[in-house]
Amino acid sequence: MNQVVNDYLRKNWEAVRSDLALNGRHEATFDHGNLTGEGFHNSNYSQPGPPNPIYSRTSIVTITLDLVPGSSPPTFRIIRAFPNGRGF
Repeated sequence: MNQVVNDYLRKNWEAVRSDLALNGRHEATFDHGNLTGEGFHNSNYSQPGPPNPIYSRTSIVTITLDLVPGSSPPTFRIIRAFPNGRGF
């Protein structure tokens, strides 16, 4: 996941920097093209009955960056960067 975040920042630095300067936040959901996460989700979520775990893999990532208020020089922090449950 670290490599995915670093690749994204390198490729999209101008858009990230612009969003942080104008809005104080940058958020994106994108398809990395390679496996970024795997796990289980409950296909019976919010339905009566026992859980039904389904194995899934994804190449889609959601990332959110925030500008640190009052920082000098301006810096940002990663609020979230995680595989999104769609795709692959």
